[in-house]
Order: sequence, then structure tokens, then C-alpha cells
Amino acid sequence: MTYIYGEYMLNQAVCTCNIYAIRVYYVIMGWGGNRKRREIEWIRNSQYEGLSKNDIELLKKFRSKLRYRNQNSDTIQKLKDEIVSRREKIGEYDEQLTYLFHELQPLINKYYFSVSLTSFKKGPNQIEYFNLIVNRPGRISKSIGMGNRDTCINHLKMYDPKNEDKINKDFRTYLKVLVNYGEVYDRIGKLITPLTPQKYSKFKLSRDIVFPLKKTK
Repeated sequence: MTYIYGEYMLNQAVCTCNIYAIRVYYVIMGWGGNRKRREIEWIRNSQYEGLSKNDIELLKKFRSKLRYRNQNSDTIQKLKDEIVSRREKIGEYDEQLTYLFHELQPLINKYYFSVSLTSFKKGPNQIEYFNLIVNRPGRISKSIGMGNRDTCINHLKMYDPKNEDKINKDFRTYLKVLVNYGEVYDRIGKLITPLTPQKYSKFKLSRDIVFPLKKTK
């Protein structure tokens, strides 16, 4: 039995070399050279009868790994092409969204608002007071006085007694979340959204309006 490598022949007499020939072939050849040689496709299945059991197992394993390698290589190329295509789509969508956002600006100006928490110190004892500031595009800001620390905390605990632990732990974070999400945010929106610019400028928000306390019987 012989193996043909181009013009070279490896005789079965040097079987010790045959055992390692397939194993080291990629080390010697790298991934360059003739594709037909480096993929060992010139050894056909019909020639398996002349190979040793070990050589057959090595050859099958090599071809299996090569097949998986090529499949992954093809997949990578397809994914690269898909990424390029999707990036182009994103660019198209960005242009369309920019146009639509501009067209929706009046609606956004009417319904969008944000609420931030600010504080300042006052008096000889430098007592800290807290305000909520409602901001809307093209409108003056609205200030909601929350009182000093104790007043603010006590009011929040009466408004939401179930979350007293959260309020005691970090009332600032609790308050920021409360006024920008959920029922408090919705309540503010329902109060200010229907107002005309003239009525909005005169409208006053207070702690009791934003955080109404349940009446006890």
C-alpha cells in the first residue's frame, strides 16, 4: 500500500511515518498550498480497504473536524453578511424615526414631562428642604414643596404605609422612583396634560395634591 503526496510516495515499509502522516500534515502544510492536498480528498472511501484500522479512524476524525470547521466558517460568513445588512437597515430605520419624531413633536410636547428631586438649606440651622420639580418642553417648571426631611418622610409614610421600611432606608431614591413611574406619575400627567399653556402657567401643584392622603373614618 502507498500514500501519494504530489510527487512523493510513502511506502508501507515506513509504517511508523504513516501513523503520524495525517496527524502532522496540517502542521507542515499550514492552511496554504493546494486545497486538494491539504484536505486529503484524494484518498477515497473506496480505498479504505487498503488502510489500517488506526489510519481509517484518523482519517474519519480528520474529515469530521474539517467538515465542522468549514460549516462554522460558512456560518460566520453568513452572519457577517447579515450584520452588514442589518446595519444598513438600522440606518434606514434611524432616518425614518428621525422624520416621524419630528412629526410627533407637538404630541411629545403635550404629554412628555419629567420630575426631579432638589433640595436646599435654609435658616441659621441650615435645615434641608426638598422640592419636586416638574419639567415640560417649552413650559415653565413647576415646583412642589415637600417640606423638610421629617415632614417629607412622614407624609410619604402616611401616603404609602406598606413601604415604610423603604422610605426609612432611603426616602430620596424611593421618592424619585415614585414620581417618575406608576400611579404618582400618572396622577401628575392627568392633572397637567389637559391644561392649555395659559392655564398651566397658573396651575399650582402641592404635596397634598400629588400625594393625597386617605381620609380616616
